[in-house]
Amino acid sequence: AKISQELLIAKLATNMYCPFNYTLKEYLDYWLYEHMKNDVRIRYNTFDSYYNVLYNYLIPSIGPNKSICNITPADLVKAVDKIKYKTVRGRAIELLTTIFKYAFERHYIDYNPSIAAVQTLKKKHPPAKKSRVRNVKPYTIPEIRNLLFTCKMEFSDMYIPLLLTFTAGTRISETIGLKYSDIDFRHNLIYVERQLGRDFDPEYEANDSPLLTKELETKTPNG
Repeated sequence: AKISQELLIAKLATNMYCPFNYTLKEYLDYWLYEHMKNDVRIRYNTFDSYYNVLYNYLIPSIGPNKSICNITPADLVKAVDKIKYKTVRGRAIELLTTIFKYAFERHYIDYNPSIAAVQTLKKKHPPAKKSRVRNVKPYTIPEIRNLLFTCKMEFSDMYIPLLLTFTAGTRISETIGLKYSDIDFRHNLIYVERQLGRDFDPEYEANDSPLLTKELETKTPNG
């Protein structure tokens, strides 16, 4: 009891005391739906990517009812090692740092197991080196003609959007977001100022928030 008392006093004095005991699922529900979705306001595509990693891989592997205070670096390494897909595994490694850093800063855990886990995982699964030159093989003129002809014959409603995409180089979301007011017919110019995409309904607060199709900013400044 004396030792426990001294440890408690030391944690209080160093601002390391952790009064909480949340399960992994409780914490990740809060982190994703309240912190990332409502506070950070991540876009739907990012939310969907995070959801896939957390609820299809990490939570089932570690266990939804395990206390986050009892999660070890070995638990995290084992969970990530089970992921077969390289891109999903890479995203999981990136998420571990963010997830447990936030928990540590909010005093939900008294130590951060992701630091050692990420170091181990990066040695076991080093990220692929990104090439500065994009290796993109463009369509040839005959291939474009074949696509346009097939679209005109079989999917006539898609012909004009496809033709516009080929000639203007817009993304699908940017093409369907165009308005007549974006087209300068006199000078033959198109102004790409938005994209049409999926986002959350801000008036719906439940975890299973329905989605809205709405106008969004372009993905990049070049877009």
